[in-house]
Amino acid sequence: MKPVRIRRWSAAAALGLMLAAPSLPAYAHAELLETVPASQASTTAPKELRLTFSESIELSFAEVTLKGDDDRPIAVERLSLAPYDNKTMVITVATDLPAGAYTVDWSLVSADDHRIEGSYSFDVAP
Repeated sequence: MKPVRIRRWSAAAALGLMLAAPSLPAYAHAELLETVPASQASTTAPKELRLTFSESIELSFAEVTLKGDDDRPIAVERLSLAPYDNKTMVITVATDLPAGAYTVDWSLVSADDHRIEGSYSFDVAP
């Protein structure tokens, strides 16, 4: 064989192996998948909020602020993980929420050791 043919055959073989090999999943940070009450929802006054993420979270590094129409923080009783689910944070509300608009600001560290943060809103109907 001539050297040119060997190089072409090697390149073709390498390309074939790359196309045939299974692709590896892309590495991504945790994402907020679901909230209860749902984002932008109008609901009755919740006793607790639930935030479900795409991967495990470290509760010891979590911070949550619940704010009403006046942008003042509203007390939350505690943060915990849902039973048997280290992807869902449960925020117990300390008081009954009157009708109005509410914003939840959150930040935490996910299992991949990255800090993530975000916010969402919901309304409590009269």
